[in-house]
Amino acid sequence: MTDDQDASGIRPVPGDKRPRPALPPPGSSPARPRRYVPRQRPGDLRRIPQLFGDTFSLIARRWRPLGEYAVVGAAGYLVAFVMLFLGLNAMFDGQFFAKLDELGDPTSDASLDFGAWLESFDVTPTATAITLLVFFMVASMLGYYVQDIATTWAAFDDVNGRPINDGSNLATAFRRMPKIVLLAGVMCVAACGPCLLLTFFTPPGIFVPFLMLWALAAIVFGPLFAVYFVMAYLEPGLPSLRRWWRLMQGRKAAIWGRMVLLTLAFGVVGFVASSPTSSSRR
Repeated sequence: MTDDQDASGIRPVPGDKRPRPALPPPGSSPARPRRYVPRQRPGDLRRIPQLFGDTFSLIARRWRPLGEYAVVGAAGYLVAFVMLFLGLNAMFDGQFFAKLDELGDPTSDASLDFGAWLESFDVTPTATAITLLVFFMVASMLGYYVQDIATTWAAFDDVNGRPINDGSNLATAFRRMPKIVLLAGVMCVAACGPCLLLTFFTPPGIFVPFLMLWALAAIVFGPLFAVYFVMAYLEPGLPSLRRWWRLMQGRKAAIWGRMVLLTLAFGVVGFVASSPTSSSRR
């Protein structure tokens, strides 16, 4: 036995303060030492199976706070649906939903001539109708972003081993929702504004290649902007775009692939979940 070994023959790791294994009792076979697996370092990307496993594990372990956030989101969506119903009814002088029923009636003339059905609407953009539709947009964003921010904070607390405080996470979500809504509006204008302008002021020969480049940029950068939104969820102010870009340095393709894979997976799950409902309606 050398000076840098203990009685069991295991070489200690420098700076390792864990207790060394005790000697086995006489006459017994020594147990195989358990391999020490360090925790994942911050910033390390999970493998795809581990990513899905951790996601479903989080849902199973933290279903109660996540369910509460989903109820808050559903309440926002319910208010948004009511505002949409009232706004469209006011916008079309109470004839919108009646004409939808007319369109679904196979014996109606509207189902045969769709163009004439569209021209039959009497649109009246009153102040009441516009206000109700604005409330619809606000309630929709409220339901989505409050649930999304609170869920992100719950996952962040779980990863760091902290208890989840439902009230604190919801309060943080409500406080930061105006900032996130403003950020989403600015990004939407920045992404769609040039496309809309070029639609009206450029010839088709230039517009079509630009539209293809715009779609390619949206596919490439869209999933990466989800990381920026998560940073905005967790930080009191707006994160730096330079720091967001450096945070993904050397891992942009891997992050992009994971975001697209998760989006497709949840889309497939939602489609499968809604299929029995749609088939039963038929």
